[in-house]
Amino acid sequence: MIYDSLPQLARYRGLGPRFALAFDYLVQAARGDCAVGRREILPGEVWATVVRKPGRPAAQARFEYHERYADIQFCAAGRDELAWHDGRTGLKPVGAFDPASDNGLFEGELQRFLPLHGVRFAILFPGELHAPHIGEWEINRICIKVLA
Repeated sequence: MIYDSLPQLARYRGLGPRFALAFDYLVQAARGDCAVGRREILPGEVWATVVRKPGRPAAQARFEYHERYADIQFCAAGRDELAWHDGRTGLKPVGAFDPASDNGLFEGELQRFLPLHGVRFAILFPGELHAPHIGEWEINRICIKVLA
């Protein structure tokens, strides 16, 4: 996982050309150029989903993970509290991993939170557990999927 601020994005361009495309979109979106919905950046390899809705209580959140795609999480408006877990100890799987949606779920106590607001972003690589969209207010969240 990487947790940093937008002014530091240039240091992560070495992650590859897909990430560079995602970062270019993120900089543009952070300026307010992001409509709700899905936007293909590089079809099948990089896309962004923008949602604007009320956050959810931490008690309702589950950890998710992906096997093929990294997530770049950014909160364009409001305050998103992104929960994360550094392993699977103490967590219980919820159903089977769905390869079609590249998504699996775990439940358990959320203890570690990263505030996503202002210029803060997080990159979560395949296998890293995270629970986004936690908060008591409306959140305008951008999730960019990058084939890893």
